[in-house]
This record gives sequence, structure tokens and C-alpha cells, in this order.
Amino acid sequence: ENSTGVMLDKLASAVGLGLSDNWSQVRYAASVAVRSLLSGLSEQRRKPYMDDLVPRMCLNRYYLAQGVKLYSQETWKIVFGDKGPQVVAEHADAVVAFYCKQCRADNHAVR
Repeated sequence: ENSTGVMLDKLASAVGLGLSDNWSQVRYAASVAVRSLLSGLSEQRRKPYMDDLVPRMCLNRYYLAQGVKLYSQETWKIVFGDKGPQVVAEHADAVVAFYCKQCRADNHAVR
């Protein structure tokens, strides 16, 4: 269990970085990974990673690249169903902080 937890921590961290990468192909690959990751975890098991992943997933639903945007919108529905607004509310501080950080990003596609 401990080695699985360590591996899961590393995976979630890498996926989070990918979800905010400047290169669209990396964002897309991370979007595929986050869907698989969260679909395979219980809500309880997801909890430690949600403050990191939710803001990125949320913003990617509006990303300039259509592939990233559409895939992220579909993932949002698959993973959260009709609880999307509740998920954003639960992680509002992290979402706002990430959105503010992205407003200062060098990448014009995320501003």
C-alpha cells in the first residue's frame, strides 16, 4: 500500500504539471492520463490530489486548442457528472489561486 501511495503521489503530480504545460500536446496527453487516473480511483482516494488537479481540469475546459478543450469538457462530465459546480465550490480557493497564476502566464493561450 505504501509504495502504491508513493507511486500515486508521483503520478498525480506529473499529471498536474502536464495539465498546465505550455505545449498543447502535453496538455492533451495529461488530460487523457487524468481521466484514466480519476476514473480508477474512489472519491476518498482522489481527495489528496483534487486541489492540484481540479483547477487545471477546470481551466482546460476553456483552453484554446480544441482537442484539449473538448476532451477536458468530456472528462469533466465523466468524472464529476452533475456535481461539477459542487466540486468547484469545494476547491474554490485552489481554483481561484490557479486562475490568478495563469493570468500572469507567458503562454497567451491560457491568459
